Amino acid sequence: HNGQERDPYEGALVRWRLQRLVPALLATGNDELAPVARYLAGDADGRRLAQLAARVAGLFDSYLVYRPDLTAAWDADRPAPADIAAHAANERWQRRLWQALTADADARHRVTLMQDFCADADRGRLVLPDDLPARVSVFGLPALPPTYVDILVRLAQHIDIDLYVLSPSRHFWGELLSPAAMGRIEAATGYA
Repeated sequence: HNGQERDPYEGALVRWRLQRLVPALLATGNDELAPVARYLAGDADGRRLAQLAARVAGLFDSYLVYRPDLTAAWDADRPAPADIAAHAANERWQRRLWQALTADADARHRVTLMQDFCADADRGRLVLPDDLPARVSVFGLPALPPTYVDILVRLAQHIDIDLYVLSPSRHFWGELLSPAAMGRIEAATGYA
């Protein structure tokens, strides 16, 4: 620990926080948490609680990266996006756990920070640090979540952003070759 505050939404911290919060939430008797209560029934040694907390911490981390629309809806206590709402039973208990986590934290999570960054950039109110490099290079990412692309687009208005991608195409490169060219490659390499 270098004197800086740790992100309360970092995986290991979320896991520990959930292990602390879940029993108190279950004690409220909230019907939305019934699936969690059923799963934890008879968990005398706390193993299931630890497993649940680890699994949910991983889910929440992936939601922050790949489903910012879901966490934003949960933060605003709005209905989940339609593709998630189809799984209503799981969405409800996850939403309650998420809301307990955010109520328990003194900090905003990365989705709200990224949304604020983009909004400030769009309004021309972005304040960048003096020690920001003149250029950022990003190498070899096989995928980049849309929210991160949004940030890079806005940052590119102020500094050079170079993306070095593995395959700068939406298409599978193998499908771009004619059958005859594929046959020559297969004959030369022995790979089919």
